[in-house]
Amino acid sequence: LPFLNGERVPALPDATGSFQGLTASNLTRANLCRAAMEGTSWGLRYGLDLLRRNGLQSRTIRLVGGGSKSPLWRQMVADIMATPVVCTEQSEAAALGAAIQAAWCLGAGSLTLSELCQRCVRLDPAGETWPVADNVRAYEHFYQRYRLQVAALTEKMVCIWYAEKPYSIFLPGRLRVRRRARWTSRPVLAAHPSTW
Repeated sequence: LPFLNGERVPALPDATGSFQGLTASNLTRANLCRAAMEGTSWGLRYGLDLLRRNGLQSRTIRLVGGGSKSPLWRQMVADIMATPVVCTEQSEAAALGAAIQAAWCLGAGSLTLSELCQRCVRLDPAGETWPVADNVRAYEHFYQRYRLQVAALTEKMVCIWYAEKPYSIFLPGRLRVRRRARWTSRPVLAAHPSTW
């Protein structure tokens, strides 16, 4: 769980990071690095699953930032998301997006925002990465384990936040929290009050 500074999706601002399943035989730098990359990618998948549950379907994923330069990470994201990944020519999308927005705000020859994006944003066909079916199946198993660990962490966080309240609180996701942390029903996906 790569929650070194809490986590935004799922909403766990006080969460901490952890490695699960370490043994003397698998504790290597390469495995720790890969676990960090996989954990980050599963967090992205969690967010994508929320969008999918609300009716938004993805045909491709636009991967940007420094990590998009890594073929290993592009393949990992494609496999975990079960969706093709396409990179942009300009990997630092935040700076490009700010420049596009500034040009649009200044008028930029009366171009629309969509026209500016079409003019400035180019996809990099060399960075296109397709999911590998065997990898997708393998990652799905581990993603479900990630979800269970996040659910357990969510239960613990809700228990900590509300155990001292002298009354019952009903939260989204069918979780009921009572005084002294007696529980019923299932864990929530979004437990922090800011996500209600």
